Amino acid sequence: MGVTVKVTSRPVGTELTTTLRRAMLTAGGVVLAASAALAPTEPDPRHGVHMTETGFVHVVPGADSDEVQIGYSAFWARLQHEHLNWNHPHGGEAQFLLKAAVAGEEKFWETVAAESAKALGA
Repeated sequence: MGVTVKVTSRPVGTELTTTLRRAMLTAGGVVLAASAALAPTEPDPRHGVHMTETGFVHVVPGADSDEVQIGYSAFWARLQHEHLNWNHPHGGEAQFLLKAAVAGEEKFWETVAAESAKALGA
């Protein structure tokens, strides 16, 4: 389960592409942390792991654009995310990843810009 943010850009030099990908990873981590704060919690982990411990951020390189994938690999994450009528007695809510991505869109791009500028010495 994941949310994909796609960045489309013109082909750039290798150094800039690497810098942009690192910045996207950092920004994706900000969204992931925000979603973990909204995610349903349980006192005991299922299958030996808490759902938020399965979070990931990946950059998938493409020919014309790169994608950032942010999500959770636990199979029950999709169920927790999509079932709007489920009760979460220990905290958290449905749509935790979507809400974090939408609310954090501006922060995502600010982080990409700031990390890129810092890496490029600007």
